[in-house]
Amino acid sequence: MKRNPLLTCCKCRYLGDTEVFRTSTAEPKKSGIVWTYMKDMSHLMSLWKTAQKVIFDLPNQTNVNITGTYMTSLTVTFFSASESVDAANFILPLSAKRGINGSLPSTFTIPSTTQNATTQLSAGSIPRNAKRAIVSIAATGQGDEEFWWQNVMSSAVSTYNASGGVLFGNSSFREVQLWLDGQMAGVVWPFPVIFTGGVVPAFWSPMVGMQAFDMNEGEIDVTPWLGSLCDGKAHTFDMKVVGLIDNAGKTAVLNQGVGSNWVVSGKIFIWTDSNTTATTTSDIIKISSSDPEISISQTIQQNATGGNDTLVYTTSVRRSLTITSNIKTSQYPNGRVAVWTQSLSQTTNNALTSQGNIQTNTHTTSGKDSFLLGAETPYTKTYSYPLFVNTTVTNPGNGTVRIDATIDRSYHNEISGQGASPSGLQPFANLATSSRLVETLAGTTLSQSQSGNATLIFAPGSSGGVAGNGSSLFGSLVGSARFGGRSSQGVLGMEKDEELWYRMVRAVNGSLKEDVQRVNGKGVGEALRVVNASSSGFDSGLVDLGSLRFLGRNIKDLGG
Repeated sequence: MKRNPLLTCCKCRYLGDTEVFRTSTAEPKKSGIVWTYMKDMSHLMSLWKTAQKVIFDLPNQTNVNITGTYMTSLTVTFFSASESVDAANFILPLSAKRGINGSLPSTFTIPSTTQNATTQLSAGSIPRNAKRAIVSIAATGQGDEEFWWQNVMSSAVSTYNASGGVLFGNSSFREVQLWLDGQMAGVVWPFPVIFTGGVVPAFWSPMVGMQAFDMNEGEIDVTPWLGSLCDGKAHTFDMKVVGLIDNAGKTAVLNQGVGSNWVVSGKIFIWTDSNTTATTTSDIIKISSSDPEISISQTIQQNATGGNDTLVYTTSVRRSLTITSNIKTSQYPNGRVAVWTQSLSQTTNNALTSQGNIQTNTHTTSGKDSFLLGAETPYTKTYSYPLFVNTTVTNPGNGTVRIDATIDRSYHNEISGQGASPSGLQPFANLATSSRLVETLAGTTLSQSQSGNATLIFAPGSSGGVAGNGSSLFGSLVGSARFGGRSSQGVLGMEKDEELWYRMVRAVNGSLKEDVQRVNGKGVGEALRVVNASSSGFDSGLVDLGSLRFLGRNIKDLGG
């Protein structure tokens, strides 16, 4: 709960040096905001079995108007379940490790002049009888990188310098890389999280943006590396965030010089062999990976007076990698071939028109990650997340700024098998209407979408997080989510999945207008309240300036 205004931001919870939950704040109100979030943390069971130092970090900006304090409570509930998670035996942090000794947050900040996102695991840290290992990575853009999907090519950052200031560069592509002892082990292409207050605040009350309250972690299976990792020696894990550096808008290559900043951490989930004296070995690791295929285009058109009017730029990036080794354990002394494969594609088609006052972003990411072990396929995930945003800024006069925006975005994934995180099927195994069904399921599907329109009218005198007299905001947003289960045949596309949960919410001008929910195909009489439960209507006297950016400037600077 927060009273008085605070800016929305990324916040993290840690158990010691290990980040366990990344979230953010609800859209602020003068009267205060209250919200609750529940998260299944069964996959972290090995951490819960020992004493832990709990750290909650919510960094924020303060000034004469932004003075809010917050109160938070953490409740952990342990119970038996008929469908349990195959939790890892060990979890090791890939972090700055400032928690246990200093009671400080342990995330890395990229870029940084004082540290790299590097974790040196000392000799013997990784159990020598490991049989499977997965690295999860949390990476979130903040500051100049919060809206990285809107960024332009570096060669075009000064396009509107005469009228609009310098833009943010390094392109609208970002890749988070995992390096293991100097070799690339996998990548994560981040989801474009929009925090409350982002684009136009009227979108995000009472409903927040997808993943704003629970930012997903990318997973990279490093089982093919176990022959090396189980040798009892020290090992180095590096996490890097890269964008693109272009040559006059014609060609581009990967570049580590992204803006400030990215908040990054990771952890290694390790499952061990039942034979505690065994040592896992492997043949030579084979890495099939090359630089991604990158193509870009860029055009700048001028108006009648010779000033830059229109900037259109596109990117297309494709990458694939395969890592293979023959893993030998006590159960399989002759080994089983372990293969981690990734295939990803991203396209952007962005435009700035009317001297940059109209911004259109079309951004699509898709991919497939697979882990194969012998004749089995323990894990496969396909995913896509398209995003469309159109934003128009006008100056009606008297120093007033008006922003009109449209958003249409979605997230889809299909998972078979089990990664590090819970599948989501566990709660349905405890319902009489779906317990038997869950026993037959080998995979899940998730589809989410949000679309709407919103407007912010910012009157003169607005500053420091508080809107001036005459300011107003209004808008509507429709969001839906559907979670389903698929049998092994369904995962192969031979039969339709079974809907387990569905919800559709429609909000207008900050008030809930429609809320439909189904569980196991049956409607719920009164759907649960939307998470940001305290919001009803908008408070035009409080607008989150920290998340409003256009052409590299804060909206409060656009009224001149």
